[in-house]
Amino acid sequence: MFLGACLEVGLPLTILQEAIERLGLEEVQLEAKKSRRGGLAGARFRVLQGGAPIEGPDPDEGARLPVGPRPTTSSHAGRHRSWREIRSVIEGSGLEAPVRERALVLFARLAEVEAAVHGVAVDDVHFHEVGAIDSIVDLVGAAAAIEWLAAERVTCSPVVVGGGSVETAHGVMPIPAPATAALLSGVPIEPGPVGELVTPTGALI
Repeated sequence: MFLGACLEVGLPLTILQEAIERLGLEEVQLEAKKSRRGGLAGARFRVLQGGAPIEGPDPDEGARLPVGPRPTTSSHAGRHRSWREIRSVIEGSGLEAPVRERALVLFARLAEVEAAVHGVAVDDVHFHEVGAIDSIVDLVGAAAAIEWLAAERVTCSPVVVGGGSVETAHGVMPIPAPATAALLSGVPIEPGPVGELVTPTGALI
């Protein structure tokens, strides 16, 4: 959603495509199109792998997507990667220095929080949902977007976190999940309808 908003205010999709190409991720494509939800139109940004959206099809397009094997429909699908692997991918990429450094800072912060939540060393953190391909794209894309937009100041309204519980790779967690809650410490939040409205990736951005 953050990258969709950036596209709405003028970020060219090519900026994101070039950044992701420099990571060398296999069979990863980006898609941006106009979409409508609840009567409002906006940019819909998605990560594709092998031509199919990692998050699964939108409700109105399931029958039109490629037939055959496709990634799991988890909102953070894809291969699980350790912080050490992700750091190596970003450090070894051809990303511009400011984008590379911001992306590393984002993931390092995420690793710190996940390590504290699960009681492991930072370098031993394995990102499950958060470490999947779409989240790597989200965070590297966010770093590239902020660099290109060159905003003097970035703000947001109070974060609506949702409520209830969510199934994760670590079992059932309350909403907001522990990592999300830790990342939002000190940030104004509001409850919302049942469901996970903010993921750790979104909280980090």
